[in-house]
Amino acid sequence: MLEYFCMQKILLIHGYATKLKASIFKSPYSDDEGFTAFHNSIDSGEIDVFHWGIPRSLSFIQALNPFSYLSLYQEEELRTKSSEIQQKLFNTIESSKIEKVICHSMGCRLLLQTINAIGLPGSVQSIIFLQADIDGNATISNSNIANRLSQKTLTLKNFHCFWDPTLLISSLLHKNIRIGLRSWNQPNIKNQLFPLLRLPNLHMNPLRNKQTVEKILRSS
Repeated sequence: MLEYFCMQKILLIHGYATKLKASIFKSPYSDDEGFTAFHNSIDSGEIDVFHWGIPRSLSFIQALNPFSYLSLYQEEELRTKSSEIQQKLFNTIESSKIEKVICHSMGCRLLLQTINAIGLPGSVQSIIFLQADIDGNATISNSNIANRLSQKTLTLKNFHCFWDPTLLISSLLHKNIRIGLRSWNQPNIKNQLFPLLRLPNLHMNPLRNKQTVEKILRSS
C-alpha cells in the first residue's frame, strides 16, 4: 500500500542526532536517517532524503554525559538557521520537483525556517510535520506561503502527541511548548493528535511502521 503514495515525489527531512555514534548506546542511522518504514523506497530511489545532520562520535565516558547530547543539539539547532543549508534544501526540492515533504522533529524547524527565509518551490503540494520540535509561538512569515495555504494550493498538517518525552525535554530546555506536543495555532494549518504507542522510542514511532505511515499519509 505504501507504494501507492510513492507515486508522488516525496522528500524526507530527518531530525536531531541521526549521525550520532554514542559508544555502545547508539549507532548512526543508515541512509534512511531513521525513516525505517520508507527504507525500500529510499533504496530504490523512489523517495529522497535530505541529509543535514552533523556526524559525531562519543566515547563511552562522553556518552554518559548529558551535556554531550546538549552540545550536539545546540550545534544542529544552529545548522537549521544556516542560509547555506536552507538554500541547499530549497535547491533539492526545486531540482527534484518534490510534491510532498515529510519532516520529523528538528527537521520540521529546518523546513519552516527555510520557508520563511527563502520560500518554497511551487511543485510542493503538501507538507507533513511529525513530532515537530518547533517553538509554539512560531509563525509562517512568508506571505506567499501564507497565501498558498489560504488558497489551499498548499496544505500543512501538524501531527502531534502531548506525551512525547523527547519534546517534553525540549520544551523544558526552551521554556516553550513545542508544536509537536499540541495543536499549532496558525491560520490554515491542519492539526491532528496522533497517539504514540510503540515503545521503546516513542519520538521515532511515526517513522518506523508501514501501517502507521500509511495512516498518516491517508489523512494528510
